Parts: sequence; structure tokens; C-alpha cells
Amino acid sequence: MGLPMPLSLQIRIHARLADVLLATLTVAPLLAFTNTALARQIATLDPDIGAAAINWQALADSTIGADIAEGEAPGAVVLVVDQRGETFVATYGVCQTDAQLSVTDSTLFEVGSIGKVVTAIATLQLVDRGLLDLHADLTMYLDGWELEPPGETPLTIHHLLTHSGGLNDRAIGYAQRTADGLPTLDDHLRSSFPTFFAEPGAYISYSNYGFGLAGYLVERASGLSFAESATQTVLRPLGMRFAGYGADARGTRAVGYAKRGDSFEAAPTLHRPVTPAGSLLASALDMRQLLLALLNEGEPVLAAEETAQMLSVQQTMHPALMGNTFGLEESRWGTVRGFGKGGSVPGFVSYMAVLPEQGIGLFASVNASNDAPVERFVFAATRALAGADAAPQGARAGGSQMARPAGAIDASAFAGEYRSNRYDRTSVEKLLNFEVRNIYETGEGNLALWHDGAMNVYVPEDNGLFRHETDPQRALVFEAGDDGNVTHAFFNDRIAGGYVPVVWERTGFFSGNGYVNEIFGVVLLVALAYLVWPIVGGIRLLRRRSSMREKPRQRMLRRAMHLAGFLTSAALLAYTVLYFIPLLRARPELVFGLPSELAPWAFLPALVVVGFLVYAVLWLLSFRSRAAGWKGVLLSVLPTTLFLISGVLVTEFFVRWNLL
Repeated sequence: MGLPMPLSLQIRIHARLADVLLATLTVAPLLAFTNTALARQIATLDPDIGAAAINWQALADSTIGADIAEGEAPGAVVLVVDQRGETFVATYGVCQTDAQLSVTDSTLFEVGSIGKVVTAIATLQLVDRGLLDLHADLTMYLDGWELEPPGETPLTIHHLLTHSGGLNDRAIGYAQRTADGLPTLDDHLRSSFPTFFAEPGAYISYSNYGFGLAGYLVERASGLSFAESATQTVLRPLGMRFAGYGADARGTRAVGYAKRGDSFEAAPTLHRPVTPAGSLLASALDMRQLLLALLNEGEPVLAAEETAQMLSVQQTMHPALMGNTFGLEESRWGTVRGFGKGGSVPGFVSYMAVLPEQGIGLFASVNASNDAPVERFVFAATRALAGADAAPQGARAGGSQMARPAGAIDASAFAGEYRSNRYDRTSVEKLLNFEVRNIYETGEGNLALWHDGAMNVYVPEDNGLFRHETDPQRALVFEAGDDGNVTHAFFNDRIAGGYVPVVWERTGFFSGNGYVNEIFGVVLLVALAYLVWPIVGGIRLLRRRSSMREKPRQRMLRRAMHLAGFLTSAALLAYTVLYFIPLLRARPELVFGLPSELAPWAFLPALVVVGFLVYAVLWLLSFRSRAAGWKGVLLSVLPTTLFLISGVLVTEFFVRWNLL
């Protein structure tokens, strides 16, 4: 995911000098004029902007503005722009709570994955120039890399830009707390690029590293770092004067916050080597320029053909579902259809949408880890654009129930527990990202799924296809394996007002929520039961009940077995207390890597497994039924057997969730 050709020091100095001179001689005086002109334009905005006469100020005030006033986030910005360039901007609250600095149209927000849109444009520019091929095997561009996807389909740029590369998703160690010692994109991808879990093109699975590799191809083709290349070929030509990556962004930056009770505290800043996946800082004025380009066939940074590919579905799991474009995601809000992108990083949530049929672009951002204010604005805006005559969002026109297909469909075959396929199957993240969704059978041949704050009913339309009972834009689609059993569910989840395609894998018994969070707790208690052995042994000794009929060797083996059981339980308890529980508590911070204090205890699962094996061997060597009848079996054989079974299940747990 080859080394990029570096610029000489002399060229770097000249480029930086030219940039400084340009800013001093032209940008600074023009900036004040341009901002004044735009502010005047906003102040005299035609209320008929877009496809319908909408009072955008009232709409913004009643949604995101009201949320800021109620303390949902410290600050926010809203932008609406039409194809002609008519613009509405509203700002609310503060971007820095300590300084009580107000949000403005030039305040820089961390827009997270919205940066992937810039990455897609930079990549498609090179496709248009013939330097990259959308459908070529990527190994032709990557010297010294070994990409070995399963199956016969090679990994291509098309897969990267549509999140369909079949890549595991890695989060542990994805970022650093400071920019000091931050590795280059090249170095990081070579050391940390994830493995494949499926053949490219088989499933959609959101991948930051996929876009990181796309950005690396930009580096290879341009000879510049991704940030330098994207700035020179996309940001500055578009007139995104404030936007940039890291220290290259120009202007006042908003601080991101997390809400703690009734107050806000600054969220940690992510410093990521995978810059192309979402390290962009941008203001409302910058987003205006990006949206204008997408509304006007890519001018001046992208050819019309490539822009059309960004505004049309390129990958979907089923025709009834919304899909991915190159860098964007299709969304349908009632009668309004568009292409959007959300961004979420600690302390910030943002969303942008391009609505080609209405000729409108939307952008909203808050400096808090709360997508509700952004979502309320996006939904209100799309309802307003749909017009008063359109069916309310989330309702089917006429309110009639969908017709059932001829022939009964057994809904119970699709009901069950599912988890998102976006996780790393090669590390403990497989367990740490264990979030399940339950799909229920209603008893009437329908399915029910909890989402968007309510239980929603889906009616069978075809075998494997269920559609929302009132919203025709929402559907559930299922895939079965060769044996006929359902293996996957496909859906469009709602995030920050837009929709994203997701794939859920059906869980089995040992990978299900019921076993992991309930039954395994009992298994763990049994595996820890030998901790009471010293107490039991002491009582037996006091009561002089040690068997004098045993031979010395037999007695020695039995005592060694009990000691092995005790040490195994003690090691398991130590692992649970010293490693596993702290690991779960550290989950929000694992993006910065595993805590160093956990490293000394990582060997304990192997010690536990060895302990169970030693115990089993000693038990076989010392086995002797000293008592007849069921009582003797119950008191001697059954406890030992249960302990050994717990050892098998604990070992299975360690192996399944990559804890060994």
C-alpha cells in the first residue's frame, strides 16, 4: 500500500517561499474583501434559494440552533449553497469554551471522514490523467508489496473508493496523542495494513485503511506527500483557503468536546498517519467551495465523467438498498435523493450532502461527540426540500401496508443475532468491537428491528428481501450460504442524518451475545473454583479426612493435581483483574495503542491453558475411584470433570477472540 519520489530540499524551500509570498501579496488583502462580499451576499440572500422557498434561518434556528442553546454542543455551523453559488451560513455558540470564542464561517472544524471526498477527487484526477486505472490490480503500482486477497479477484482502486476491498478494520494503534514521531503514510501502511477477510467486491465494509492506500497511490503518482498533493491539486484550486491537514490548515480552530454531565471537556486530538482517511480541517466557507464543485460537474478540479461517478452508485449489496459511490454514500430522504458523507472524530460530528435534483448542497458541523443536532438539521432540510405535498419522511404515501408475495416466507429463518462485519478478525478487536443487532420475528411473518430510536417492522417482499412497512426507502436483505442457512444481513444504517450501507454477519452460539455476556460468566466461575481449594484442603486436614489408603505416589499425584488446579485458577483470576478488565475499561483510548502497563500480563492466557493441560494429565495419572455409587462419583469425579470442561471452554474463548 515502492517509496514516493521525494522532492529536493531546494524545491521544498522554493515552494514554501512561494506559498508565503502568495499569501502575503495576494491572499491577505483579497481575503478580507472576499469575506466581506460573501457576508453581504449572505445578508441579502434570496429566500427562494434552491427548489423551494425555504426560510433557512428559521429552519437552522429551530433545529441545530435550538440544540446549541440547550447545551447539546458548545458550537455549530450550518451551510446551504445552491448550484448558482447563492449561500446561506448560520453559526452558533463558541468554538473554544475557555476563551468563549464565537464560531464564524471561517472557523476550522475537524470534519473527519469528509476528508475521504477530497481523497476520492485526488485519486480520480489521476485516473482522468491516465496515471491510475480504476480496475487494475493494485500490485502493479506497489513495488515490494504483497497483497494476497482470497479468491481470484484482485484488489483495485474501485474497491478502495467504495469500501468493498474485503479488508479487516483496525483501530488499535490507528492514531497518536501527539504529532511527535508520527510515521509516514508509507511506513505505517507497510507495518499495519490489515489482512483480508473476504474476496474484494464480495461485501461492503467501511475501511479507513482502504482510503489510506488510495491516498498512498496519490503519493506514488505525484511524488509528494498526500497532504501536499491534495492541497495543491484539490484544496487550493477549489478556493478552500482555510482548509488543510494538521499544521497546514489556516485559521482559528474549534476545540472538540465530550459532554460530561452538564459540562464539556476537551476531547483528545487524533494524530493519524492515515491522513487520506480523514484528517481534514475545514470551515463552512471551504465546504461551500467543495459542494459547489460537486454541484457543477467537478469544475475546476475534476472532469464531468469522474464527477458523475461520485454522484452515482458504484457498489451496493442489493438494488433495493442504498449504496456507495466513489467517496460518498447514497441517501434517500423520502422523495429527496442525494449523496452524502459524514465525519465523526472525538469531539466533532459533521455531515455534507449533495442533492443534484434540487441543485443544493448542505453542510453542518458541531464541536461535540453528538450527532443529534446535525441529524435534526439534515432531516428538517430534506423534509423542507421535499415540499409540503410529499409524503412525510418515514411514511409511505397513503399509509397502506405492503402487499405480501405469493407463497409463504418463513421469517423465522432470518431472525437472529447479527454483528457488523467492520472489525479486525486477527486481534482482540474482534471482541472489543462486539456489538450485536437482534432481528426478531413478529409472529405474523414479518421481522422487527430496533433502529433510529424505535422498533421498526419489515414486511416480506421477496425471499430474502424485507421492506419497511411504511418507508419504502428502508429495506433488509439477507444472504444464505451454500447450505441454505442465512449468513448475512444487508441494511442502511442512519448516521448524522445520512445513510450508510452496512453488512451484518450472523453470529453462532459461541460468538453470540448470550454466550459471551451470560453463559461464559458461569464458565469463568467454574474455572475459578479451585481458588477455594486451600480452604477445603485445610478443613479436610483439620477433620483428619485425608485418605490413608492411598499409596504415596497416588497421594502425591492427587495433591499435585490440586495444586495445578489452584495455580491455574489463580492465573486466570490475575489475567481477569490485571489485563482483561483494564483492557475493557481502556476501550475508548485503544485507538492510541494498547496501554503499556498491560504488556507484562499478556502471557497469562498461555499460562492458563498450560495449567489446564497439566491438570488434565495429572488427573488421568492419579484417577482412582475410591468410593462406590453415585455419591462417590458426585464428590470426586464430577467436580474435576466440570473444571476440565471449563478449561476447554476458556481455551476456546481465548482462541476465538484472539487473546492467546
